[in-house]
Amino acid sequence: MLGQLIADRFTRRLGLIALLGGAWRLFYIQLEGPFHRVSDEGWYVYEAHQLFGPRPWSQLIDPGYPSALHGPLTSILIAPAAWALPGSAAGLRPFMVAIGMVTVVLLGVFGRQLAGSRVGLVTAGLAAVYPGLWIRDGLVASEAPAALLLVWLLIVGYRQLERPTMLRAAAMGAVLGLCVLSRSELLALLAFFILPVLIVAARRSSMPFGRTAGMLALSLLALSGVLAPWVGYNAGRFERTVLLSNNLGNTLAGADCPAGFPGSPLVGYDSFLCDASTHLAAARRSHDESVQSAYERQVALHFVRRHLAQIPEVVAQRELWMLGLEQPGWVVDQSVALGQPTWATWAQAIGFWMLVPLGLIGAFSARRRSLRVWPLLSLVVDTVVLAALFVGHWRYRVTAEIALLPLAAVALDELWRRSDLSDGPVALTSSTEEST
Repeated sequence: MLGQLIADRFTRRLGLIALLGGAWRLFYIQLEGPFHRVSDEGWYVYEAHQLFGPRPWSQLIDPGYPSALHGPLTSILIAPAAWALPGSAAGLRPFMVAIGMVTVVLLGVFGRQLAGSRVGLVTAGLAAVYPGLWIRDGLVASEAPAALLLVWLLIVGYRQLERPTMLRAAAMGAVLGLCVLSRSELLALLAFFILPVLIVAARRSSMPFGRTAGMLALSLLALSGVLAPWVGYNAGRFERTVLLSNNLGNTLAGADCPAGFPGSPLVGYDSFLCDASTHLAAARRSHDESVQSAYERQVALHFVRRHLAQIPEVVAQRELWMLGLEQPGWVVDQSVALGQPTWATWAQAIGFWMLVPLGLIGAFSARRRSLRVWPLLSLVVDTVVLAALFVGHWRYRVTAEIALLPLAAVALDELWRRSDLSDGPVALTSSTEEST
């Protein structure tokens, strides 16, 4: 009875936090800049509308040719809203708020799973107000669905560590597949998260090798099963093989060029001019996205091979950009030019600067409390590695932010616990009742 009462209290408080977070997001999207047709948001909205037309997944500029510029999941999620509002573009943004609210709820659930109800509510509260999340919920883009799915992956992964089963192993692969359909670079979590979780869970439970191998195979099968429809659909549409998306070429072309290497004031960042000039050259060769991406990739890799000695400096600078320590004012100006309010972008920068040290403190506190920290830190490592390979865009930090938010909640909970202890027997009794 008491347990049910506490659970109900947690649910009510979590729901209130999610509603307040959603209300703030609905207000914030009214302050976002106008909808830009030629943008990532423009692509997702366009494809959502085209999904019900005669030419689904076609190019934004040249509809006569197929497109797989990004993963399909974001457009699929908003497709019902696009069908209901056939002439709407920016009007689809409120539907991303619903995704953001679910993310807040799931982070609260995961926080409770990690360290108890209070940590769960603090995690949800941080997620509701953290600028790095709500600023992305203001646009129809892939970051909001990716954030939700990353939390879901954490929940399933931690349950697998607690009590490994074949079903949970399969669920991990399936959820990762959905993650990859939102942002293809999240496939790296197969190595950084899923494989370590499966191996550690098997060792902790003294599982036979055959059963461990079976869980791994089942997880890979579920991952492949989720990705197969999209991969199969693209198999006959392009001249070159397209597994997930066609945006690797322009990503590399924009970052691995003279503007992003030593001698440029923007070392470690990408350049729109590099991307545009390489894309124009690729477009003169073919209208096919896969051919264009292959050409852009070839140009970028050729440049890298000629400047291998400069790679360490470039990688270091990319990490500084990702952390927001390299020319943050310039990054803010670029974001403002794309429609984000100045104050919101600075809030995003400052929020991350506060989250990182708080998350690191929480990691040490969690270790002292014998909580499992390494799966969360593996998501941070994933972000660091991807920034080194590609570019340190702030939008790519979402994987690390999802991991750092519950760790920051653990740090705040630790301060709360110490405050309770310092207040004497009355506070200690209250704390004991809460834990009961």
